[in-house]
Amino acid sequence: MSEYDKGQVARRLLNSRSYGILSTHSKEVEGYPFGSVTPYVINREGNPVILISTLAQHTKNISANPKVALTVIEGDKGGDIQAYGRVTIIGDAEIVPKDSPSAKRYLRYYPGAKRYFEAHDFNFYHIKFVRGRFIGGFGKIFWLEQEDMATNPFSNEEEEGIVTHMNNDHVDTMRRYFENLSDDKNPVLLGVDSEGCDIMVGKQRYRFDFPRPISPDYSIKDALTDLGKKD
Repeated sequence: MSEYDKGQVARRLLNSRSYGILSTHSKEVEGYPFGSVTPYVINREGNPVILISTLAQHTKNISANPKVALTVIEGDKGGDIQAYGRVTIIGDAEIVPKDSPSAKRYLRYYPGAKRYFEAHDFNFYHIKFVRGRFIGGFGKIFWLEQEDMATNPFSNEEEEGIVTHMNNDHVDTMRRYFENLSDDKNPVLLGVDSEGCDIMVGKQRYRFDFPRPISPDYSIKDALTDLGKKD
């Protein structure tokens, strides 16, 4: 498996899921790990972004030791869970400003999170990538390095422009991505990156991988159009 393929298979798993297990160093039970479930999005630099309360135990743990891991597991497909793909991102949890591109992207994916700021003191963190580990079955086990975490080619403003344009003018195009979508369901584009896009229908999020990555000779317009073509 080539280095490009290794990175791509891990990125596809990360981008296909919306939550993972955040592992921190326990402050209350010194020397032991502490696991908790947290939603995330991947930012432009390829780092997971999370939103957590200062009252939460994992935040207190991070304040004492910012070295964390986020483990993401492939969606339920039945059978032996040991055969499921999973990836663990090891890194340093760092606060990012609430008006940063990372925070804005998170809130676009989880707009309901805006209400959290009314009740408790929440902060955005990104997990600055140090190293990763992918397990995808026999013979598909490898470490991930920084160069395997592709960056998003679109600035926050560019991505927001694409999202707004598609949601305002091309809902019918996005409907063609789905089979048997009922008339009362409208797809909403959440975000795009070099390898795919994320769309919400009702309360369900779907990931669509582009036929090939965005490049100088394959634009985002080409990719979004090709997704709607049926054989």
